[in-house]
Amino acid sequence: MCPVANQIRNHTNKVCVDSDFEASANPVLVLEDAPAGAKAGKAAGCKVLGLAMTHSTQDLLDAGADWVVPDLQSVNLVKSASSDSVLEVKLSNAIS
Repeated sequence: MCPVANQIRNHTNKVCVDSDFEASANPVLVLEDAPAGAKAGKAAGCKVLGLAMTHSTQDLLDAGADWVVPDLQSVNLVKSASSDSVLEVKLSNAIS
């Protein structure tokens, strides 16, 4: 298991071993183009957006991705109307 996934799951809140950046697993969206990365994201308790650029859509879904899009052109970040500190993720061409 990936060290970052273990840290998030065990609530040590350190996203990177050599970093002072702290975050919780929720709400974290992992963007990943490989099945192993999708599995690690799910193991950490995160939502996973698969990018079908190097692996097939089905491989990413089978690995646990919540949604799969062809590439980053299908992802749009929009500031939330409810809060300046919240971003909403808008997906086009997504498969779930």
